[in-house]
Amino acid sequence: MSDCPTEGLEPVEYDDETSSFRAGFDSDQIAPSRAVVKLVSELGEQQSTEIEPLYAVVDPEALDSLCASHPLDSREGDCVVEFTYCDYHVTVKSYGYIKLQPLSVESE
Repeated sequence: MSDCPTEGLEPVEYDDETSSFRAGFDSDQIAPSRAVVKLVSELGEQQSTEIEPLYAVVDPEALDSLCASHPLDSREGDCVVEFTYCDYHVTVKSYGYIKLQPLSVESE
C-alpha cells in the first residue's frame, strides 16, 4: 500500500476485530467513487486502470450524489451505500467513511 495518501483520502487502516480495511475521505476533495477505486487498487497493489471498472457494479455518479458531504449532525441524515466490488463488500457512508471487507472473511 502507498504511504502517500491521495488528497482528501486518509491512510488505510486495518481492523483486526472485523478483518476489514477502512479509510476516511473528504468528498469536497475526492469523489466517493474515486476513493473506493483508489482504496481497492492500493489494497491489491494495482493501478486503478488494472481493476474492474466501478461502473460495472454501481453507478459512480449516483454513488457520488448519495454520498456527498453530510456532516454527522446534518438533518439530512447519513446515507449508507453497500455493494460488492473486486472481492470486497464495500460500505460507503456519506460522512466520509469507507469500509472494505474481503468477501472470503464474510463467508467464514
